[in-house]
Amino acid sequence: MISEHPLYKGLGDDLQQRYKNYQKIFDKLDIAKEENLITEATMRGEAYGTSGFHQKISQLVSRSTKLAAHGGDRKSEVYKGKAG
Repeated sequence: MISEHPLYKGLGDDLQQRYKNYQKIFDKLDIAKEENLITEATMRGEAYGTSGFHQKISQLVSRSTKLAAHGGDRKSEVYKGKAG
């Protein structure tokens, strides 16, 4: 038997009101934007999510879930001036 989740029941007093309010949640989301962000993160080899999500996933897989910045350009004069 399938039953409605308490959070869903909290969206309204009757089935029609809950349905309309549930639909409004998705109307507010920019699905195309989220889809693009997920795709970009995937192409970079990163996980997509909040910093808390990254921390949890990093602990589970024992590696970073975001790409780090690379080292400086050791040939440039600007880098040589800062480094040495």
